[in-house]
Amino acid sequence: MDGKWPWRRGNGRLLQTGAFKNGKQTGFWKRYYDNGQLWDEGAYKDGGKVGEWKVYDKTGVLKQRKIFKAKK
Repeated sequence: MDGKWPWRRGNGRLLQTGAFKNGKQTGFWKRYYDNGQLWDEGAYKDGGKVGEWKVYDKTGVLKQRKIFKAKK
């Protein structure tokens, strides 16, 4: 599985967007609540979270930031 992939809920609203390379998550990803508000966003490398990830509440307020180190 390679390339960009948008996933949608049964109601047509976006669930998440991201890409795969060689079957692993890569690049920038976003996930959304069922109300359409952004849930979290950040990057993947070789299937693991890397760098800063931001997590929001259902109203769009930033709740936390997390830093992930690349897998070795």
